[in-house]
Amino acid sequence: MAASARLGRIVFQNTQESSQEISVDLIFVGPQPKGGMEYYGLWQDRHEDVRCPFTLSPDGHVDFGTGYDEADRYYETDMLEKEMSIGQRITWKYGDDTAEFAVIAMTPLI
Repeated sequence: MAASARLGRIVFQNTQESSQEISVDLIFVGPQPKGGMEYYGLWQDRHEDVRCPFTLSPDGHVDFGTGYDEADRYYETDMLEKEMSIGQRITWKYGDDTAEFAVIAMTPLI
């Protein structure tokens, strides 16, 4: 990892459904996630006790894997295009359905 790069865990909370969170470990160069990387994350609903791991491609496509049917498997997000800070908002969408999440925690990992 480059000297200026660092690893951090970002937690996003749905702005309309506070029980829904997304956690992603990202490599940062400054406040921006490093491009060209595939990342891994977790979507969860704390109220329903549901946890769903996913991969995040370099172009912002989210894939929940082969255990999901087409309707629930693929999403898109703009999180890799944003500078991260507490309160930063991102979109999470499937087709015409869009949810907004805000950064609620940033934890350095190394």
